[in-house]
Amino acid sequence: MLCGLLLTWLLLYAYSHMDLPAISDGASRGCRELGECPVSWWEGGLLLAYLLAPAFIFGSINAIAYKSWSRKKWAIALSIGAMFASILYLEPYATRLLQPHA
Repeated sequence: MLCGLLLTWLLLYAYSHMDLPAISDGASRGCRELGECPVSWWEGGLLLAYLLAPAFIFGSINAIAYKSWSRKKWAIALSIGAMFASILYLEPYATRLLQPHA
């Protein structure tokens, strides 16, 4: 699970420091600060699930295949997992960036 948490932190840190153009279609309620905006309980739960999903998946894989997988199989699984985690966190920005502006 620690691997997934570190990967999440690394990806979110790297994506937040990328020099990408600003997205013009803003937040739904005009508030952009997570700590300053009112968030309902289910939106908070979704955010927590979004942030912890890679850690949960990596932890589940580790629990299932702890001693039975070879190093090659582990390397393939971790590479695929890291690729999907990076896509998970970059996708919302990329889809908004690629939408045609009206």
